[in-house]
Order: sequence, then C-alpha cells, then structure tokens
Amino acid sequence: MSICDPSKCTGCMTCYNVCTKKCIKMEYESNGILSPVISINTQISNVFWLSNQKCV
Repeated sequence: MSICDPSKCTGCMTCYNVCTKKCIKMEYESNGILSPVISINTQISNVFWLSNQKCV
C-alpha cells in the first residue's frame, strides 16, 4: 500500500522517521528507488490507514 504519489516522493524518509505508530516501512522498488509503504502486516496500520486514509 503506497503512502504518496511515487512521482512526488524524494525518498527522504521523513514520513518513516516521524510515524509514531511505526506503520511505515521503506522498500526498494524494482528501479532501485527507496519508497515508503504502509506495512499491511501491522494490525494498527490496517485499522488507522484503511478507516481514515491518514495518520491519527
């Protein structure tokens, strides 16, 4: 699950670093670019992201 439009992501990891719920993980795309994604294996991310489409 993507956090933002990949064309606007700079890979700066700010979202990863400020997430207090630790629901964001960084993954390399096939082109070698590091991108943030919502960790669907984290129950809390499913609850917050799927219901609110934002961090709370």
